[in-house]
Amino acid sequence: MEDFWMHNATELVLLLPKTRPPRFASKIVLRPRLAQYVKSIEDTRLTVVSAPSGFGKTTIGTAWARDLKSRAGVVSWLNLDKEDNDHSLFLNYLAFAINQSLSEHSQNASPTPGNIPSPLKGNQLLTSLINSIAEEGSEFFLFLDDFQTITENPIRESTQFLIRNAPSNFHLIVLSHPHGVDDFLVGKPEAVLQLNASDLRFTEAETKELFEIYRKHNDQASSAHSITGGWAAALRILAASNALSNGNPKEEKAFLLTEDYLSNLLNVVLSGLNAREISLIEMTCITGRMCSPLFTALTGILQPRDVIHSVETEHCLVSKVSEDGDWFSCHDLIRESVIARLSDTDPARIADVLNRASQWHAEQGYWAEAVNLALATDNRASALCMIERCSGKVLNKGDFLMLLGWENRLQLSRISSTSVKTLMALALAVIMAADQERNDNLNDLIDLIYDRMRNELPPAAVERAHWFLHGIRAMVACKNDDIATGLKLAQECLEQPEIYPSLTETVRCVAAYSYLQYRQWDEFYKVLTEVSRTIDDEFTFLSSLYRKILLGLALIVQLNLKRAQRYLEDANQLAHKSLGAVSLPGALSGGLMALIHCERLEIHKAEQLLGEGTLDLVMQSGYIDCICRVYSAAFRVAVLRQENEYALSVLEKWEKTVSGPQGTRVQMICAYEKMCFFLRENNNIRAKVSLTHILQLYDLASCSNKNLKGELKSYVGLAQGQYALATGSLPQAEDFLREVYQTAISDDDAYMTILSGMALALAEFKSNNSENAFKYLGATLTTAQAAELNASFLCQPGDIWPMLEMYKKHIARESEFNRHDTYIDVLKRARRLSFYNVDVNLTPREEGVLRLLAQDKSNKEISISLKITIETVKSHLKSIFIKLDVTKRNAAVRRASALKLL
Repeated sequence: MEDFWMHNATELVLLLPKTRPPRFASKIVLRPRLAQYVKSIEDTRLTVVSAPSGFGKTTIGTAWARDLKSRAGVVSWLNLDKEDNDHSLFLNYLAFAINQSLSEHSQNASPTPGNIPSPLKGNQLLTSLINSIAEEGSEFFLFLDDFQTITENPIRESTQFLIRNAPSNFHLIVLSHPHGVDDFLVGKPEAVLQLNASDLRFTEAETKELFEIYRKHNDQASSAHSITGGWAAALRILAASNALSNGNPKEEKAFLLTEDYLSNLLNVVLSGLNAREISLIEMTCITGRMCSPLFTALTGILQPRDVIHSVETEHCLVSKVSEDGDWFSCHDLIRESVIARLSDTDPARIADVLNRASQWHAEQGYWAEAVNLALATDNRASALCMIERCSGKVLNKGDFLMLLGWENRLQLSRISSTSVKTLMALALAVIMAADQERNDNLNDLIDLIYDRMRNELPPAAVERAHWFLHGIRAMVACKNDDIATGLKLAQECLEQPEIYPSLTETVRCVAAYSYLQYRQWDEFYKVLTEVSRTIDDEFTFLSSLYRKILLGLALIVQLNLKRAQRYLEDANQLAHKSLGAVSLPGALSGGLMALIHCERLEIHKAEQLLGEGTLDLVMQSGYIDCICRVYSAAFRVAVLRQENEYALSVLEKWEKTVSGPQGTRVQMICAYEKMCFFLRENNNIRAKVSLTHILQLYDLASCSNKNLKGELKSYVGLAQGQYALATGSLPQAEDFLREVYQTAISDDDAYMTILSGMALALAEFKSNNSENAFKYLGATLTTAQAAELNASFLCQPGDIWPMLEMYKKHIARESEFNRHDTYIDVLKRARRLSFYNVDVNLTPREEGVLRLLAQDKSNKEISISLKITIETVKSHLKSIFIKLDVTKRNAAVRRASALKLL
């Protein structure tokens, strides 16, 4: 069945048309008096356009979007409807719209696949988007159309969070009915550009221009303006019809602007259409959107193109809503009017059309639309039947948000008729979504499935379902760092005949992860060899991807960084190609690659890989080894950049990544890095606090895994040794460090051997025992040089440089060790670049740009302040980035602060 090993970031079908401004209608009036508001929009954080339906909000918004884009602005658009009242779905569409527009604006970025959700959640995702907008620097405009359809408070709170925290180059334009924007206007009218119905009404001159397009007389235009009061929707219908050819209809309602009037007017217009055209309008209004094949299926009309063309271009009653132009819909006012009329005259027809359209969507695999149309007729039985048919298929595509949305809406787990198969798909969706709140109830759902399957399934199916759930529990155990349980469950699964290809491969990856924790390398490589023999398909793709990540992680543990990089690069490229720019597999592989680049002092490459929310995604994964190594890379990059404030913020974030017993290892390694940081800063008081925290964590640790327990004990001894060394207790330091060193050699833990070996060599050197010092140092340098470890040396506490200088003189007489000369020189050169101020020669103009950059000014604001063009600002920024060896605005500010340029 479904592949669920770390499946948090696979495909979610997001509709591309929702992130594109609608096409202009075929006959439209461009109104300069409204177009000129573009200048005001550029100078305002929030623009609110509120008016009832039919006043042209979307039309003028589309015109503004085109104009802003032509001015080199970044324009993002999101069409909203009532189905978007799901917080996760809304945020994913928001992220998709923003990332697509940023990618299209940047000449260097490739667009992200359109069906990939972001694995980040809530404010994490919003923060990532805010940072991306700030890094862009260009003016950014986000249009939210039909915002009145959003009623859920969490979504509105997220929108307010975006407004409060967005950078100065961000501008939000909300298009809504009046009742949908009250919370935007409370307490801040002076900070908002507001347009309402009176601003949007057609003037008489604009009405005459519209009627000229339709080749109608000016007297008809004056009459129409008099009747409608400049209501755009009514004017377009009058202009497209012959309703005014014999005088003014409903003259007694002159100046009365009501939807009842529009309904009566529509009846006049529809009376002038032929039967096929009326059928198209009615079917489109009932189903919400229409395409040629669906219309044929509903009506039997085999060649509907002429009908569609007539209704769209001549009568202007439908408009295209998809990029390819295949799908079209009616305006809300037309739809509401037609539905109201049909509800009075033929309600059974509405239900029949909805049911048949639902079946057609199901046959095409458009399951979201199929279920929604079934529910539109309150046909819960049909909707549940479709969910039963599609739950496995939806999950194979990775549409876990769709499944969880149905659970929220229908409470599938509480319906006795919900099948075991659908409940199992729902359990997998919970894991895939990485939603902690739902994960807390996962065991209850699994228990429910066990109860149901014993009563509902034949014995053979019960057996299959049992092992499927066994595999789920194995993965959950590993994510909770309960390696013993995870391995036991995985081994029990693998002893059974193959049940599902993806389940088998998933469980092999779980077992491999467990073997890696135990450092049982033969078993680790054996089980991953089995994964490699499986042909990649839609079921086993992710297992194959994670096999590469696991191999990369194992080779990092074994300090074979060259081979590790090859596997991780393959995984990262595959993740980007198949899952998009932001995914959990991409973050894990990219973060581990950042560690490798950091060790090689390729700081520029490491920083690039640690962007795009990588730390948040890795934290979300729950995989302890990856969390510790990726956060360590981010911390050390900051240390090597002398960005101490940022380095401490990384440590604070690292401490909070995993809570509870499973977080002990994460917190202990983080506390060790923090202690080393304070020792380097000669802050022994705060270092002592960190050491005390390490000892407390060890006392509280309850760990049945002897390897992990041994790792914790080694970090305790290393921390005690480093602190004793820094505070001058040399005999005590030697005792602690020697024990750790010998244990690391015995356990074949190469990295711990290097850390403890370097500290032990320094302790011996300070005790004037140069012979022992050089023995430990030589062995340590040999291992570290072969592994290309540089950052680990530079970020350890203690002044090792006098010892290295004396060792160089020593090896000058020992030719067999001369290979260390070059390595020591590399370390010394890197130290000078990292821990001493580097001469960076900025021009006076670049210094001015940099100062404004530090104030979070956008390119436009810098341009105005310095009275230079935006292109000149971009040129200066490019030069500043090169000189500071950074690629992002915030990194430039941090680097400049560290170098005391600000």
